[in-house]
Amino acid sequence: MNIFDRFIQSKRADGRAPRTIEDYQRVLGRYAEHVTGDETTWTRDTARAYVAGLRRTHWQPATVGLHIRYLRAFWHWLYTEGITAEDLSQAVAAPKQHIREESLLTTAEFARLVAACAGDRWAVRDRAILLMLADTGMRRSEFCAVERDWLTIEDNGDGPESWLMLPGSVTKDRKPRFVLMGVTTTTALIAYLETRTDDHPACLLYTS
Repeated sequence: MNIFDRFIQSKRADGRAPRTIEDYQRVLGRYAEHVTGDETTWTRDTARAYVAGLRRTHWQPATVGLHIRYLRAFWHWLYTEGITAEDLSQAVAAPKQHIREESLLTTAEFARLVAACAGDRWAVRDRAILLMLADTGMRRSEFCAVERDWLTIEDNGDGPESWLMLPGSVTKDRKPRFVLMGVTTTTALIAYLETRTDDHPACLLYTS
C-alpha cells in the first residue's frame, strides 16, 4: 500500500463521506503524477512549487482552493505520522473562501421550465423532479439516492403535503434531516407515482 492509499484509508477510518473520499483521490491522484522520489525528501519548496503551478491553471478559484485544502490535510498527515520531518502544510497558506455568484432563475423562467415538461412519456416525471428540487433544495447526490420508503404523504384537508427523511448516509454532513414539500409538488409527485407500474421501494423517481 503506497503512501496515498494509506492516507485515503485513514480518512475512511475517520468516517469521511464517500464524496469527500472521491475528492481526496482525485486531488492526490494528480499530485502523485507530479512528485518523485521518497516522500521523506519532499520539501516546502516542492510543495510551494506545486501549488504555484495549480494557480497558473485556468481552473476556477474554488477548484484551486479545494486542491490546496486537501493537499494541506495530506501534508499535515504526513507530518503527524512521522513520515516527513517538517509540516509541509505550513508552507502554503490556507485558501481564501470564494463565494460563487449564482445566476438564479426568475419565477417566470422557472415556470417556463416546468411548462416545458410536456409531450413525451417522461413529462409527468420531469415535472415532479423540477418541483421537488425547487421545493427541497436537495443536492443532486441526495436526490438521486432517494428511496420510495423515505416518502410520507399526508392530507389534512387543505391538499396533500409530504416530506422525505434523508438518512445521514446520503447527506453531505452525514446527519439525517427532513425535507418538506408543499401541495403543488406533492400533487405532481402523486401524479407521477400513479403512472408507475412497479412498487420497488428502492427507487422514488427513475432518472434515466
